[in-house]
Amino acid sequence: MTKLPFFALFILFLCFSCTSEPVEIEGFKNYVWKRDKWGCSGERAEMVEILLAARQQLTGLREAEVIRFLGKPDAQELYERNQKFLIYFLEPNINCSTAAEGIPLANALFIRLNATGLAKELFVRKH
Repeated sequence: MTKLPFFALFILFLCFSCTSEPVEIEGFKNYVWKRDKWGCSGERAEMVEILLAARQQLTGLREAEVIRFLGKPDAQELYERNQKFLIYFLEPNINCSTAAEGIPLANALFIRLNATGLAKELFVRKH
């Protein structure tokens, strides 16, 4: 009977140790980022420099924490050794109803996750 309270405390400890404080970056409005799906309104392009300047706050986050902060990625790419890239488009592209056909490749924010699901690198490139 004495093991039950210890076990309950242990479970509570595990639950609270797995949660982290939400990310906050000064000048970055993640609700604006999230509503600019596919980068169609161009609002993400205006904020990407803030993210890149604060990349130290984002590296080391778990995949779920990144998605909680930035929203569901527009695309994902699997890479060698179980690495993954989360891709967020920054400007209008072929996926936008306002984009003209034959639009050049759009700039996108790439977040590289290592095999354990931690963010290791952020960069912008043409997709």
